[in-house]
Amino acid sequence: MGDNKDRKSPAWVEETAGPVDPSSQENFNAGKQRGLVQAELQKTEPPPTDRYENLHRFDPGASWTWVEELPLINKNDWKVTLWACVAFFALDLDRGSLSQTNTDNFSRA
Repeated sequence: MGDNKDRKSPAWVEETAGPVDPSSQENFNAGKQRGLVQAELQKTEPPPTDRYENLHRFDPGASWTWVEELPLINKNDWKVTLWACVAFFALDLDRGSLSQTNTDNFSRA
């Protein structure tokens, strides 16, 4: 590639870039701060209004850590995954039954 190429051009490629070594890549969560979750949210979320239905339960001082948060996320992920698996199995079973009835001419009876 010539030196006259514009770096903003979509066809420009860095010549010194080589293949990525998988052993040099860090874990996605390795750099994540393990501090308080609620402290991070308080910076971005506005406080609830007076019309908020659970205002009496709102505690701005409540906080939790990632150690408490991650098991809850994993538990919810498993519940959603199990439900989705059962739903897709039922969908496949239903589709198979419909194709079987069409093959056996049961739908015309």
